[in-house]
Amino acid sequence: MRFIFLLSLSLSSYFLTAQDLKTFKTWYDPVAKTKVHEVYTTLPTSPYLKQGSYKEYDEHGYLLKDYTFTNGKLNGVSKNYFGMALASVYDNSKCYLGKVFTQTIYKNDTPSGQEIMYDYVGCVQHKLKENTWENGVQIKTVSYYDNGVKKEELVLNGACTSYYPNGKLESKYTKVNGYPHGVALEYYPDGTLSARSKYINGKEVDTLFLYYRSGSLKSYSIHDGESNLSSKSEEYATNGKQKVLKTKQDQYTLTVTEYDTLTSAIAAKYIEKYSNSERKLITVGRYEIYEDGKLRVTKSFDSEGKQDGPFVMYDIKGDTVVAGLMRNGRCHGEWFFSFDEDWEHPKDYDSAAYFRIANFQNGVILGTVKDYYLDQSLQWEGKLISMYPDVIDGPCIYYYPNGNKLEEGSYNRGTKIGEWKIYNEDGSLDKTETY
Repeated sequence: MRFIFLLSLSLSSYFLTAQDLKTFKTWYDPVAKTKVHEVYTTLPTSPYLKQGSYKEYDEHGYLLKDYTFTNGKLNGVSKNYFGMALASVYDNSKCYLGKVFTQTIYKNDTPSGQEIMYDYVGCVQHKLKENTWENGVQIKTVSYYDNGVKKEELVLNGACTSYYPNGKLESKYTKVNGYPHGVALEYYPDGTLSARSKYINGKEVDTLFLYYRSGSLKSYSIHDGESNLSSKSEEYATNGKQKVLKTKQDQYTLTVTEYDTLTSAIAAKYIEKYSNSERKLITVGRYEIYEDGKLRVTKSFDSEGKQDGPFVMYDIKGDTVVAGLMRNGRCHGEWFFSFDEDWEHPKDYDSAAYFRIANFQNGVILGTVKDYYLDQSLQWEGKLISMYPDVIDGPCIYYYPNGNKLEEGSYNRGTKIGEWKIYNEDGSLDKTETY
């Protein structure tokens, strides 16, 4: 008898509340009251907690939110919609305007159950992402490609997978308490293994193997799960020859050796340091080497990995071929360049035919650039707006080795323009040409 009385009292309170709910409206224009912002109901007494329907609209009258409240807390299905602002970021905004964006189930203000995010590519609704919640904790996420094929499935505990647009497996691994744990495998679109790694509580341990599509080893790196750097790693070319060897010196430093993949000779040596602020490896100093082990290039780098300091290129005998200063990754100050008959940097300075003096400021070529014959007589002078390849701009003069003019005229960004004068070796005018 007492149970029936209490049930009757509870039901009567419910119906009384439903009848006595207060309705509120807010406006974008409070004076004219022509643009509704919110419409919702509350309990009849202070503090007027939201109870029942809540709707929010944008200034254009499109629905943005459709929620349900119980005692001021979200309960049941809550929907968010594409209003004018959000729809406008898509190319075909009409396909999105007024459509459901997300749909989430709440229990006492906490996501609990299914949450779906939609997309409308081609004006057809399809799932973009589907989340599963349990007491406010996201325990599963499934995302999809535009064609409806599953893209990725992630769980808090258990098997996680990703897929290519054609539905073929891209990767698989296991999570424990939200962290990768155990062996992780990655595949090429044809199903060939591309990578194999191992994790313990989210930290990469043991050896990471990368493979070419042919199945041959591309690289390996050994990880201890503690340092940001692998203790040792090697890269290989497709012909199986060693390409790069990296060895850890300390917690933040690697020594790197690069090899010629045809001869196996050392091609370069340098140091890499891990930057905590940049969260990446930064080259500190680089030495490139000829096949016989002689120095070919020296470079210096700043703390951000940009070239900074002297740059020198040597020939096989140790003579300087190119020299200058780098600042913030750009040429700066006076630079010296030598060239052979084909205007390439000579491997042996004995084959050099010309040299150049150019001045730079933050990578920009300043003033007149001058090229010389090896006896230091002028070969050419003019202005360059870039090198490698040279782009001449403005008036310039070419000279014979005896110092007389060979030809003179102007360029417009690498193209001859206007009148050009061509001279004989004795200095007399031979002809004029117009471009």
